[in-house]
Amino acid sequence: MPFFGRPDSEFDEFVALRSRYIAKLFKELDESKATGPDCIPATILKRIGWAIAVPFTKLCRRLLREACWPKVWCLHHVCPLYKRDSAFAAGNYRGIHLTSILSKLAERIIGRNLISHLHCGKFGPHQWAFTPGLSARDLVTSLIMAWILAVCTGNKIATYLGDISGAFDRVFTDYLLAKLQAAGVGSQYLNFLEAYLQPRAGTVVVEGVCSGEFQLANTVFQGTVLGPPLWNVFFSDVTHCISTEQPALFADDLTVFQQFKRTEENESIKRHMHVCRTRVHKWGRANRVAFDPTKEHVVVIHPIYGEGDPFKLLGCLVDCKLVMDQAVEKILSQMRPKIRAIVRTKPHYSTRDLVGQFKTHIWGTMEVHSGGIFHASNHLLDRFDASQRHFLEEIGIDERSAFLDYNFAPPSLRRNIGILGLLHKRVFWHCSSNFE
Repeated sequence: MPFFGRPDSEFDEFVALRSRYIAKLFKELDESKATGPDCIPATILKRIGWAIAVPFTKLCRRLLREACWPKVWCLHHVCPLYKRDSAFAAGNYRGIHLTSILSKLAERIIGRNLISHLHCGKFGPHQWAFTPGLSARDLVTSLIMAWILAVCTGNKIATYLGDISGAFDRVFTDYLLAKLQAAGVGSQYLNFLEAYLQPRAGTVVVEGVCSGEFQLANTVFQGTVLGPPLWNVFFSDVTHCISTEQPALFADDLTVFQQFKRTEENESIKRHMHVCRTRVHKWGRANRVAFDPTKEHVVVIHPIYGEGDPFKLLGCLVDCKLVMDQAVEKILSQMRPKIRAIVRTKPHYSTRDLVGQFKTHIWGTMEVHSGGIFHASNHLLDRFDASQRHFLEEIGIDERSAFLDYNFAPPSLRRNIGILGLLHKRVFWHCSSNFE
């Protein structure tokens, strides 16, 4: 096992697994959850949870104490989920891993104390994913605000964006265990995780037909409870190779930026960021992961001297001059067909139902990047209000009635309230310290 140094303190205390807590987990099971390879649905487990809570508790205690993982839980059903472009190309599908509901319950029970320990700073100060109180929306808002502040103080922003190719599927187990040990995880959990991370089998399932089995090895398994926090630990030390730049991590996405004087040449700035990218790639080779070249960008951000192609920042399309016109147009292009589809159902639904459909299917798309586009010009943002007004005209009500009778506020008002909510969280320190 590679040497990562001993931790200052080690988490290896007695782990209490209580049947009352486990019975509560059975009772709170979501009946809509997909059934795993064992074909035991959540509906049945929820109804018999009170009867099997005690024996299941004993099983979880033995799994942790004896450092083993049942073979019956080592099979993953992989269901292909269509992403984009041709439906006949296998590369245009994302594999969704379905595992046994009982196995996920066991992970929650056994890993409860472990996950709490890892959440106490073991992901590093720059990781925003799988962390309570932090989200991708907050990270996009934080980065855009930081860049605007830098521009207002007479600087340019150089940014490098990287994304690990097949992230969760490329985690060298020995390195992960060594990093967990360096994070203070004691021998009891390390022995258990070594068994938990042993190779498994997967099979692709389409309309009830299964493919042949294939091996899943050197991975933090998708479709599991422990997978995301284990990945965060594995990826956390990528920031050690970043010197003067400011990093931000979200799962397997890396964003690094640095301020430069406005008078500095763009070519010089980009050379500096290419050196940073080289250091990041060196970390990748040392940890046996590769960065996807199609998702890497080195850009200079400034409203006048910006240079580089538009890039996606956690789904938000950002241009190098921070105009955000392309981001707004992309959101509108996603909204329009949905709005037309809702309007076509007007003969079959009441006004209240139609407004409810708009709230459900349109507002989420419209507001997912509100923090990232909040600084855009009124001319651009008014296009959202115009789309909503057009919808109201199609269903025959005015804005005032929609607001008073159906709580259907204009997008501009909802954006302002959203930013006020963020400021409220900042005042009470319910958000990342980056907003300081």
